[in-house]
Amino acid sequence: MQPIAIAGEPARPLSEQPEIAVRQISPGYLDAVRMRVLEGRDFADGDRAGRPLAVLVSASTARRFWPSERPVGQRVVLGLISNDLREVVGVVSDVRVHGLSASDMQTVYVPSAQIHCGCETLVVRTVSMAPAGIVQPVIGAVHAVDPEQPVIEIHSMDEVIGDSIAQRRFAMLLLTGFASLALLLAAIGIYGVLSYAVRQRVQEIGIRMALGAATADVIRLILVDGLKPTMAGLLVGLAGSAALGSVWSTLVFGVTPHDGATFAVVSAVVVAVGMLASLLPACRAARLDPLHALRAE
Repeated sequence: MQPIAIAGEPARPLSEQPEIAVRQISPGYLDAVRMRVLEGRDFADGDRAGRPLAVLVSASTARRFWPSERPVGQRVVLGLISNDLREVVGVVSDVRVHGLSASDMQTVYVPSAQIHCGCETLVVRTVSMAPAGIVQPVIGAVHAVDPEQPVIEIHSMDEVIGDSIAQRRFAMLLLTGFASLALLLAAIGIYGVLSYAVRQRVQEIGIRMALGAATADVIRLILVDGLKPTMAGLLVGLAGSAALGSVWSTLVFGVTPHDGATFAVVSAVVVAVGMLASLLPACRAARLDPLHALRAE
């Protein structure tokens, strides 16, 4: 994270300048990580020491500093590197530079050939083999250039992503466990309430069957009465989930807090549980002997 100053704006000390993520990259990096150039150009071999200083900015950075202007051609100063003006030559797609759980994607990219760097991270994209299979060839290629160069902290992108979301994955597993337990308790509760309700309506069911009510009619009656509280609870739950969307947004990635598919699947599961919990008492009620039911208290 470094302070950034925009050319043309009033000068401010470093402590008062906005901070932004700064990454040093070389030509080919964008292709390796599948980033897109949205406007302008990518870095080239000509962006080296002695040539005009260039930078790339992420789309969110462009929206922040030049909301109504064309970002390409603008100039910025990265004060912790130097006080030289650097020209924006391109706008690239946003990436989560601080991990999948971080929302800040405002980034400035500088050519590694135009700035001194004591170390580098090599990014290699595989095409036809597993990442683990190219580790030794890559180390060999590095040592062919400099036999004394240590190659450390080798990770696949899956490992990097896994480490980034490990804490949230654990929280989601706990949440899933508690949600499953809640669903089980709800099913048991619905079944218990409906069984009790059916026992209280034994005489009513006996009268209906004695008067010619079909078994299907009795089952449908119990099912409808059982699904009413289930649907009411489902509507309350969906409303509460929608209201707490901003809280859930910190626990999910790749879906929105109001994802329609997720709501649909959860609703289907709840309704299915409610129907199953209603169907068992309904079938038992339909098998009652009308004479026995009429004598019941």
